[in-house]
Amino acid sequence: MLARVTWVLTRPLEDAKPLADALGLDVVPCIERIDLPWPAWEPLLFITSPAAARRLASEWPSRPLKFATAYVAALSPATAQVLAKAGIHPHLTAPGGSVALAQAVRAAVSYSGILYPTSDVGLEQGEHHDAVRILEAVGPVRQQAVYLTRAPQHLEAALGPHAGGDFVFFSPSAVQNFVAAGGRAGRALCVGASTARAWREAKQPEPLLATTETVRKVLEENP
Repeated sequence: MLARVTWVLTRPLEDAKPLADALGLDVVPCIERIDLPWPAWEPLLFITSPAAARRLASEWPSRPLKFATAYVAALSPATAQVLAKAGIHPHLTAPGGSVALAQAVRAAVSYSGILYPTSDVGLEQGEHHDAVRILEAVGPVRQQAVYLTRAPQHLEAALGPHAGGDFVFFSPSAVQNFVAAGGRAGRALCVGASTARAWREAKQPEPLLATTETVRKVLEENP
């Protein structure tokens, strides 16, 4: 049995639950999501987050007939697992972030159009722009926010009992909302380069770093 670790997860409960249950962690969501309309379909779908995967799964049954065999590229493991559970089996997967997935797509296929659904905040991230530049060698890219992210109500009060504790951040928006709510962390673990960049730009101490594939290992090694 694993020893209990002290970290607090800041992602929405549906994303955090598997890891929180496995390691006995507390969860204080620092973002909430609001769905936006789904855009026009393209032959290749580029899916880089569990939230975008869930949006795709909700729209999948109503896709036009000509996109019945749309090519799906997804980050692994978490994003691809969400799709697989919904009965959507990606044609191509890759770990390591959106840039790594874009590089894998560029090496494997060429398409007349690519749909890259993400969040409103995701559209502004440097990693997103880097991935788009790579994908443009494959085909035209339609970038579209399919959900909004915002701070939950009463976040400051929710963070209060955990002030000075150890927090795990999976996105820049979670970092920004945490800091804006006056959150204080003893240690921070940032998952992904863009999350770490947001933490440093907020003038916070140097974080521990992980990818989505290594976050559990880092937590277990730093209880």
